[in-house]
Amino acid sequence: MSQIRDLDRAHVLHPWSTQSKVTSPVIARASGALLWDEDGREYMDFMSQLCNVNVGHGDPRIVEAIKTAADDLIYTAPTFLNRPQSTLARRLAEVTPGDLNRSFFTTSGSEANESAIQLARLVTGREKIISRYRSYHGATYAAHTLSGGKLRLHAGPGIPGVIHALEQYCYRCPFGQSYPGCGIECASQFEHLFELEGPDLIAAVIVEPIAHNDGVLVPPPEYLARLRELCDRHGVLLIFDEVLTGFGRTGRWFAADHWSVVPDMMTIGKGLTSGYAALGAVVIREEVARYFDDHPIPFGFTNSGMPMAFSIANAVIDVLVDDDLVAEADRKGRILSAGLEVLRDRHPIIGDIRGRGLMYGVELVTDRISKAPLTATLAGLTAGTIDALTPLRARMPELGLLLQVRGNVLRFYPPLVISEAQIGRALDIVDDALSLVRPEALSASR
Repeated sequence: MSQIRDLDRAHVLHPWSTQSKVTSPVIARASGALLWDEDGREYMDFMSQLCNVNVGHGDPRIVEAIKTAADDLIYTAPTFLNRPQSTLARRLAEVTPGDLNRSFFTTSGSEANESAIQLARLVTGREKIISRYRSYHGATYAAHTLSGGKLRLHAGPGIPGVIHALEQYCYRCPFGQSYPGCGIECASQFEHLFELEGPDLIAAVIVEPIAHNDGVLVPPPEYLARLRELCDRHGVLLIFDEVLTGFGRTGRWFAADHWSVVPDMMTIGKGLTSGYAALGAVVIREEVARYFDDHPIPFGFTNSGMPMAFSIANAVIDVLVDDDLVAEADRKGRILSAGLEVLRDRHPIIGDIRGRGLMYGVELVTDRISKAPLTATLAGLTAGTIDALTPLRARMPELGLLLQVRGNVLRFYPPLVISEAQIGRALDIVDDALSLVRPEALSASR
């Protein structure tokens, strides 16, 4: 065990982990879509680490922006003005959908979602928030409450006023329906929820346009437009959480652009700075934001006004534009999707493939008729558990691929700078790893 591992075990507590079972490599350096550990071993980063390093690791243009910002101005309180902040707010107004025009800055996506629901409650004078099961909105307390995965259960009852709707999940429809003859019941249910909860008590609905928590849940084409219409009818604000899906990840600037639906608020983070700094934001429609022209925002964050973070975000947007990475994500996503379909032909345990751009989920099943999952679909704190996918999880990093496995879903989230050759190599490694999954291992996963 290296000295770093000794120090880590003695002094560090890692999130989402049972500490005695942490076996991650010690990363020493990174470039583009590649990482190297302290022994010089190379890995392809098909996680974009936490789905945030959209423009790749170590881009020299962003590194230079960091150096320049450090020389100029590192910190101001968020109540003061600075040029990088104003510039970034203008650019966000330009790239976000519709009339999303003003930004409230935070230091993370979790804080952005915390802020969005507070702002919605202030504007509407209402308390209740509706989110969905199988969603993920962050790790802070209110964001954890909004989230609809099993991990939220470990935090206790959460904040009051949050109601969970059933998830949108076409492959395993909770309503027992099949698209297109389903009436989009996953969206229509909100009308029923509004009636039961009192529409005059509901401040907002918050959803991810493409949900991440259980493996990339892409909605039917009518879903977001139906939700927009229902919210408008009842005076309920609609919030899109685009922390994971923003800044080119899905082959558009934002996932909402696939369906041309504009929310009242959009929360962003992750790809906003591509992991080079801590920054998030709530971008708000002009008519909603005007409320705060005459009413105070009674909260904020110490580090949400840092010029350095704004300068880095501006540099990231420059790279996205200069290298046409949003269009590249769409093009390379089609290559990835085609390769995954080849794997489905080779491996009967692949039940469903879904995604957009460079954000894909591959769901593994015992057979395609029953759709019985290879392991639990609702993953909890299962670090170190032995199940049917244990050989697959071990094999991929052995062959130089870092790819997240959550429950029975493989998540493909590479940086937008990934090359076609790297996509091909990753698919070959996954092909090899899938061959290790054996039906006789299923008994250990039940």
